[in-house]
This record gives sequence, C-alpha cells and structure tokens, in this order.
Amino acid sequence: MTNNFYRFVLRFTIYVAVILLISLVIYYRFPAVGINSAYIFILLLLYAIALVSYYYFKKSMTEKISRFANIYMLGTFAKLIIYSVIIVFYAWFNRQDAVSFIITFFIYYLLLTVYEVVVLMKNPR
Repeated sequence: MTNNFYRFVLRFTIYVAVILLISLVIYYRFPAVGINSAYIFILLLLYAIALVSYYYFKKSMTEKISRFANIYMLGTFAKLIIYSVIIVFYAWFNRQDAVSFIITFFIYYLLLTVYEVVVLMKNPR
C-alpha cells in the first residue's frame, strides 16, 4: 500500500502544481476572471485534506468492502461539513469577496475530487 500511496502523492502533487500554475496565469494575466486572492490557500487546504482522506480510503480497501464503503461515506460527509464551515466563515467575515471565494473553492473542489475518485476507481479490488 505504501508504494501505491507514494505514487498517488507524486501524481497528485504534479496535478495540483499544474492547477496552481494555470491559476497563477489566470490570476495575473486575466484578472477580470475573478479568481479569489486566497486561491493558493484554498488549493493547499484541499490538497492536504485529499491526501489524508485518500490514505484512509486506500487503507480501508485492504479490509472488507463494507468497511471501505462506511469509511468512504463518513469521510466524504466529514469533508463536506468541514468545507461548508470554511465557506460559511469566510463568507461571513469577507462578504465583499464571498462569491469569488465560493466559486474558486467549488472549482478546485471539483477538480481534486474528480481526480481522487478516478484514482480510487482504478483500484482492481
């Protein structure tokens, strides 16, 4: 499992770095697009949480499939709660910037979640 996890970390890091580079280009070359200025922190937060969750999801795959299903559903629910709290707090304290933050957060969330799910689906077990 550790070899697969390190391979995931390497590929996921490259994927996130590409997203970060694209975001940098959009932020500085096309400021009218409206990427939130906290995009680096959003991306790093989602990256860290995705790594931790992937580790536990992958670890639970070695056990019974019902264990994986439970861990996956609980982990996904916990991530949604955490993300909702972050979005609500940011929107509450930075009302003028809330829309761009939510849109940026949602796009990054989709990109990273799709990658994580695709990698989990490739597992033969």
